[in-house]
Amino acid sequence: MQVTVHFYGHLGFLTGRKEGVLSFQENAVAVGMVLAAAAKTWPKLKNAVGETGGVQPSLLMSVNGVIAGNSSLVKDGDQLQFFPLVGGG
Repeated sequence: MQVTVHFYGHLGFLTGRKEGVLSFQENAVAVGMVLAAAAKTWPKLKNAVGETGGVQPSLLMSVNGVIAGNSSLVKDGDQLQFFPLVGGG
């Protein structure tokens, strides 16, 4: 199965791209597994997602435009979006 991941904000800078494709042998995987695989594929992303992957307080994820949690399932052809949270005054 293949999923496309989109990186927004400084995550695109860390990965050196705005999107990428990840492949898995399973028919469906959890979002946390996709994030962990992304951190292995683009090592600088590990600083943003932490050592264990999964949802971090400074990261918002969605699957096909719907907010997703660490255990949300991703299927072949799905689009994942990773957004860093932004704050300021």
